[in-house]
Amino acid sequence: MFDDALKAMPPAAEKSDSVAQQGMNFCNQVYAIERDLKEATPKKRHDVRQERSRPVLDAYLAWLKQQRGRTLPKSTTGKAIAYSLNQWDKLTLQHTTAGRRVWWIVIYYRSLFCQSNTSASPII
Repeated sequence: MFDDALKAMPPAAEKSDSVAQQGMNFCNQVYAIERDLKEATPKKRHDVRQERSRPVLDAYLAWLKQQRGRTLPKSTTGKAIAYSLNQWDKLTLQHTTAGRRVWWIVIYYRSLFCQSNTSASPII
C-alpha cells in the first residue's frame, strides 16, 4: 500500500524522505531478510527471524503508531498505515513457527467454506 502512496505523489515531489517511502523501507527490510532465508531450514528461518526480523518489525510498529497521529487518515499513506495496524496480528503471526502452522490451517478451512477458488484469497 505504501507503493500506491508513492505513485500517488506528484512527480515533482521529493519522495526519498516521505512518510510513504519510510514505510516502504521497513517493508523492504523484511522482504530482504525473507529473500535471504529462501533456502534455509525451518529452524534456521525461525532463529534468523527472531534475530533480524523481530527488531525491524518492532521498529515498524512503533513508527506506525507514531505516524498514525501525524498523517491524514483518508490519504493514501494514512490508509496504508491504518491497514498495517489493522492487520498487524496477521502480519506478524507468519513470523513465528506456530503462526506459520495456523496460517495454513486458516487457508485450508477458508477454502473449504468458499464456493470458488477466487473467493479463497489470502487474508493478508
